Amino acid sequence: MIDERRGLVHFRHRVALQMSEDESHAFVRSRKASQLQIEGPSPVCALYLDTESDQAIRFKPYSSDPATQAAGESLFDQLAMLGRELAPRRV
Repeated sequence: MIDERRGLVHFRHRVALQMSEDESHAFVRSRKASQLQIEGPSPVCALYLDTESDQAIRFKPYSSDPATQAAGESLFDQLAMLGRELAPRRV
């Protein structure tokens, strides 16, 4: 646990998942981290903040599921499934 008043200033790069609005203001200095999951719980989105340049980037942190790899499903199969799930969301 980091004391946000003293210890947090030493971290230039920060990554946040969905959090409350108060926590978002304290951690990334805006409410952006409290609005990551507006479209629903899936897919999971995260926020990267570079405090020196004050640049925030929303991204999707994905990893390969070891259970599906054991079942013979490759990372490419998982990416194809993810693409089919996200295709209807295109704007």
